[in-house]
Amino acid sequence: MEYNSSLPIYLQAANSIKQDIVTGKLSPGARLPSVRDLAVEYTINPNTVSRVYKELEMEGALPDAGWEPS
Repeated sequence: MEYNSSLPIYLQAANSIKQDIVTGKLSPGARLPSVRDLAVEYTINPNTVSRVYKELEMEGALPDAGWEPS
């Protein structure tokens, strides 16, 4: 993933996950990658991934039922 310096990385990663949800790449009930796996995939710090997941939860993009990191 290439990052734009004008937007925080955690927001860019969150937007990427939301895009995957909208396009159907991630379906309801599917398990999200673990923090470590997503950090490796996006080449970002695991703490940043935790912030990404927290942001998605706060936005309501990850409903209580399903959508949890593995």
